[in-house]
Amino acid sequence: MKITKYGAHGVIITAATRAAYETAPNYLRPNGTAVAVGLPQDPTVIAGAPPMAVALRRLKIVGSVTGSMKDVEEALDFTARGLVRPILSKGKLEDLDQWIKKLATGQVAGRCVLEVAA
Repeated sequence: MKITKYGAHGVIITAATRAAYETAPNYLRPNGTAVAVGLPQDPTVIAGAPPMAVALRRLKIVGSVTGSMKDVEEALDFTARGLVRPILSKGKLEDLDQWIKKLATGQVAGRCVLEVAA
C-alpha cells in the first residue's frame, strides 16, 4: 500500500495456495480486480473476500485459464526486467518424486525449479 497509496488496480493470483487467495483482495483499491490463475487442488479454497468488503469496495474477482504465446513472452519480459519477482522453490532432479508430492498437496509456494545438472 505504500507504493500505491490506495492499493493496486489489479492483482494476479498465480500461487495455488489458500494464503494467496485470502490475502490478494486486501491489496486492491476500490474498483480493483483480482484475477485467479493458480488453481489450488483443495476445493475448499475460495477466491474472494468477505461479501461486505466486495460490495463496499466494488471489487471484481475473475478467473482465467487461457493465455497466448504473446502473454507468456510478456510475462517473461516483466520477470527479466525485474518488474515481477517470482516465488521459486529450488530442488534437485533426483528429488523429483518428493517435489511432485509437494506440488500435488499444495506444499510449494510459487513455482518449483529443479536443477538438471550442477
